[in-house]
Amino acid sequence: ECPVALPDRVVYGHELRLALTDALADLPPRLAAAFRLRCVDGLGYDEICRQLTITPENARKRVQQARAYLCGRLAHVA
Repeated sequence: ECPVALPDRVVYGHELRLALTDALADLPPRLAAAFRLRCVDGLGYDEICRQLTITPENARKRVQQARAYLCGRLAHVA
């Protein structure tokens, strides 16, 4: 038994981080690529569509689908 109790927020942050890591690993590759370029690398949709050779509309849709997928996967953590 741990002599020092962890604050709830630390435990919650750890659980959220694990759940997010798992959810990101399970994203379909086409969604993961668009999500990473937009949300991790901070690229605009015009650059994303050039890198992935897709239309700007498709780039937006893939990021939207990735976000929806991640929200669904993380709903149990919140």
